[in-house]
Amino acid sequence: SVAEISRKLMKSSSNVSRWCRKVVGNGVSREITSQEKIRQKWFDFDRVNVGDLSVESCRILLALLYWCEGAKYPSSNRVDFVCSDESLLLTFLLLFRKSFDLDESRLRVKLQIHTDQDFKELTGFWSDKLKIPKSKFTKPTVTEKRGARYRNGYRGTCSIRYSDYSILLRIMGTYNQVAKQI
Repeated sequence: SVAEISRKLMKSSSNVSRWCRKVVGNGVSREITSQEKIRQKWFDFDRVNVGDLSVESCRILLALLYWCEGAKYPSSNRVDFVCSDESLLLTFLLLFRKSFDLDESRLRVKLQIHTDQDFKELTGFWSDKLKIPKSKFTKPTVTEKRGARYRNGYRGTCSIRYSDYSILLRIMGTYNQVAKQI
């Protein structure tokens, strides 16, 4: 029962129930609920093709992402984008590569991982995802896990670094211009 599973996993019964509803059993798909159909309709309502975006549009989106998750001057003299969300990191890199003529050899990646995680395995994962060679990964920051709560499938926090002060200032200048116009 859901109650037994939740006790054994030490998770709330509402979480276990939600997980069970998402499971596909014996290769047979379950019926999609009306709520899921509505959610999917709105998720797909405004189709966007990043490939069709102009360089200027990419730079604006890049700047807005960096404004949220990037290291700002004067604390940094390089482009330094930090987060643990794979999709956000991939989006940032796509926009960064489309916005500027990058020297890929200047890209570096620094991971922040927990003591129970395998650095080599995570380096391979992020290298494949980001299309950045393993040789560009620097020594990780290793931290001790605290508390009982942590994300399942957490692959560390990833910092994408690019040493070019002029590009950093251009990105920051773009989000400052956007902010002034709003």
